Amino acid sequence: PELEDIFNEFSKFHFPDFEFHSVMMNKSFICPPHRDSKNIGESILVCCGDYQGGKTAVDIDGKIHKFDPRLAPVKFNGSKYLHWTEPFEGKRYSLVFFTNFRNIYK
Repeated sequence: PELEDIFNEFSKFHFPDFEFHSVMMNKSFICPPHRDSKNIGESILVCCGDYQGGKTAVDIDGKIHKFDPRLAPVKFNGSKYLHWTEPFEGKRYSLVFFTNFRNIYK
């Protein structure tokens, strides 16, 4: 809750038309291939830190797309598409802005 104002200000500046209800913060986590089974719609991923590698891979209909979330926010439907973090060295911080069923159906 202490970071809510910061996340809202950040999102309004970088992706003002995107609606979200939660933010996940990760530090140096290599995420294995998965789908976000409880999420609704698209998510936005941003990363920062002093690291090499660590692109985000998204399997869209059998074609692997790779993104560097340090360069620009990455928006995709994580509940629909398999996605993962490629290996990296260094400290990688990520923020995932999303909505899931728990946020909507409290």
